[in-house]
Amino acid sequence: MTNILTIERPLTRLNRVCSLVSLKLKLLARPDHVYDPVFWVFGDGRSGTTWLMELLAQYLEARTIIEPFHPKYEVRSAGIMANTPIELASAKWPLWCDYMQDVFGGRIANYRQNLGNFRHLSQALVVKDVFSNLVAADLLCEFPFVNGVLIIRNPVDVAGSKRQRENWQWYMDSPNLEKIAHMPLFESYGERVQEISSLVRSSSSSFLRYCFGWCLLNIGALMRLKADSPDTVVVAYEALRERPVESLEEIIRLSGCEGRSPSPIETEPPSIFSSKRGDSAAIRSQGVGDFLSPHESDVLEEMFDCFGVNRYYSLEGDCLITHPIKVSQLVTE
Repeated sequence: MTNILTIERPLTRLNRVCSLVSLKLKLLARPDHVYDPVFWVFGDGRSGTTWLMELLAQYLEARTIIEPFHPKYEVRSAGIMANTPIELASAKWPLWCDYMQDVFGGRIANYRQNLGNFRHLSQALVVKDVFSNLVAADLLCEFPFVNGVLIIRNPVDVAGSKRQRENWQWYMDSPNLEKIAHMPLFESYGERVQEISSLVRSSSSSFLRYCFGWCLLNIGALMRLKADSPDTVVVAYEALRERPVESLEEIIRLSGCEGRSPSPIETEPPSIFSSKRGDSAAIRSQGVGDFLSPHESDVLEEMFDCFGVNRYYSLEGDCLITHPIKVSQLVTE
């Protein structure tokens, strides 16, 4: 009996190839097409960036571009040779600007970025990425017409989700995180960050490493955004999951894009984005102290205290950001 997947997969690939060819032809036909509004959704991996992108794309009937900053793919074609967030953050600025002109102008098209994308020449554009937290503030200053939206999710849930998908290991290893910890951005924390970095490096726990990466990439981004791009909107995954339509409308309002007739949206995220799966579910039900070793629990507690994670999530894991808010209204230090 023929396996249905042997039929489905070639058809899916053919569909994607046809979609990409169609997009490239339309872009050639209308090279001066201007997208308005342009939204840029960014955040740590496994935080709901894809789901928020899909919600905004449905609401605005927008075209989407997926992960244009992926270090192993797109940015290399722009001459930005970077394998980690720290290398992305230190890339030569003129290259970034040239590349981002094409990204935010919707002038890039390739097989990977446009999977399942059929609204190629919509009025609006939504870009999503999980590698750009450390350069977000600089790029939003350079491109003021772009509406930035940072999505965060409980670091325990993010770490639990990443443990199920160890492909995140390639850019979350200890040496790379240590380089980020030594950025001037974190000098105000004194020696505490370096001490925590040493403890994480000496531990074999991928869970600790993912939590440390969450702190560096999210708290670091919030500090930079508050200083340089305070109108960026922050939304918590938990609030979005609880009230998707209201949260979406508030994001649109805070971004100054009111007055549009919203399209119907499918609000339920795919199961892959659920915070009720895998390790995060076990941690949720047992408590961090029961799931981790005593040493790991102590390091995690010190880490969260150092970075002020309790401003955003309580010790019990409750989200304290109950609705979308501008970075300027957050307490970041």
